[in-house]
Amino acid sequence: AEGADQPGDESPPEPARKALDARSRQRIAKPARKAAAGVRAENIQRLLPDAVVPSPEQLAAYWQRVAKRALPYLARRPLTLVRHVGGVTFFHEGPLPPAPAGVRKLRIRKSGGEEGTRLWVDSLDGLLGLVSIGVVELHPWGATIDDIEHPDMIVFDLDPGEGVEWEFVIETALRLREELRQDGEVEGQHLRV
Repeated sequence: AEGADQPGDESPPEPARKALDARSRQRIAKPARKAAAGVRAENIQRLLPDAVVPSPEQLAAYWQRVAKRALPYLARRPLTLVRHVGGVTFFHEGPLPPAPAGVRKLRIRKSGGEEGTRLWVDSLDGLLGLVSIGVVELHPWGATIDDIEHPDMIVFDLDPGEGVEWEFVIETALRLREELRQDGEVEGQHLRV
């Protein structure tokens, strides 16, 4: 059942691992999704079989330590959620569990025209509420709940590839920040992806 995962249980069960193939790292097409370990198939946008998942206690301690610094970048923004439920880690989509205190809901119209709901927070209580429903990772939208059609922030996700040292990723992030801070001195930015 949802929420019944054990602290430290970080890997999907054997049947879920066997169900994964090379395409599982891409968005899993709706017809190809399978329920895993008590998680409804409609809630799994993409499985993350190799995710390293901290315990709820570790996450709560982390948010208590960094909330003041993190909330200016997370507060009042719709969130894309990565959840860990029943030993399965996945990008969540579809129906949500009941929202705990401090976690707020925003009704939106999706690109396909259907209605959806996104969660957002603006306090430490909200961050801890997300932990209580198995959220292990947050991806804030570039826009706020006040104007979701006009982003006011961009995030550069710098993940190390195979053979790339973490120190190089840090150096790249610092260089990128410095380049972007050169207000008025640079005519444009080109990022090669």
